[in-house]
Amino acid sequence: DTLLVNYEAGVMKFLTSGAERLRILAAGGLTFNGDTAAANALDDYEEGTWTPVVAGATSGTRTMGSSNGAYYTKIGNVVTVNGTIHVTGSETIGGNVLITGLPFASKNVSAGRAAGSVGTNGIFTCLTDYRLAYVMEPNVSNFYVLQQKDEATQAYNHTPVVIVGYNYGFALTYRTA
Repeated sequence: DTLLVNYEAGVMKFLTSGAERLRILAAGGLTFNGDTAAANALDDYEEGTWTPVVAGATSGTRTMGSSNGAYYTKIGNVVTVNGTIHVTGSETIGGNVLITGLPFASKNVSAGRAAGSVGTNGIFTCLTDYRLAYVMEPNVSNFYVLQQKDEATQAYNHTPVVIVGYNYGFALTYRTA
């Protein structure tokens, strides 16, 4: 092992051909190519797993199957989640359909909504001429599963039908605090 120590209160810089390529800030975090702004520093990286659950906004959860599982990558305050939902139970859920259990709450700002991609082979079904979508509100650890018309003037509906025994793939990127 090689140990590189800076006992000074300043930054540590790495240069190639006389140009700064990497800087370790005294307060923590990395910046690149001469950037000195602490706000631009990469100060967090994390990967892990989490367990998504199909739930109703007012009551109930569905039994999840063996291929249910999800992953996340957090870089700074940006979180990307993806995974598969496999519902095996037909318990009644009340209210809007949610995917719960996200590893981090979304940022609590009025313009903090996020949306993501949906892939399914039948777990959720929609009304005729609707498609699946989802949205995440500020300051929550879940996202809504929606049915939405392709035409921009049509409203969306929070209650797609949850079908037992099928897989649902998802990916979502959002900001956290």
